[in-house]
Amino acid sequence: MQSALPEPTQDERTMALMAHLLQIFTGFIGPLVIYFIRRQSRFVAFHSLQAVFWQLLVTAVSFVGVLLIVVTILAGSPQGSGPPSGGVLAVFVVFWLAMVGISLLNLVVAVYFTIKASKGEWAENPLVAGWARRAAGL
Repeated sequence: MQSALPEPTQDERTMALMAHLLQIFTGFIGPLVIYFIRRQSRFVAFHSLQAVFWQLLVTAVSFVGVLLIVVTILAGSPQGSGPPSGGVLAVFVVFWLAMVGISLLNLVVAVYFTIKASKGEWAENPLVAGWARRAAGL
């Protein structure tokens, strides 16, 4: 980030912290509400938009994963032919473990950025910070 960014107030740090913390429980809805409440604060807008974009990315990846699981199961077990084959079950387990991994990563990222926001840091999530910067006008 640029060095000319203002030092956030305690209230701004708290709101940014809440945006990251709420994503654990509400997905992108909580951070989006925080953004609309405090979008005039560059710090809060940046952190809340990072949380929103991160959650949208996680949701999209999860949706694709679930879609792949469903397609794999349907393709591997023709109607009326009995239980799915071992290969289909193995693919299902791999996708399921990937989904669990995504959930754990989501939790770790949320906690990490919650801590960074509480300290008043302009910490960037490398996958979504560019989008958040542009959307927040930074």
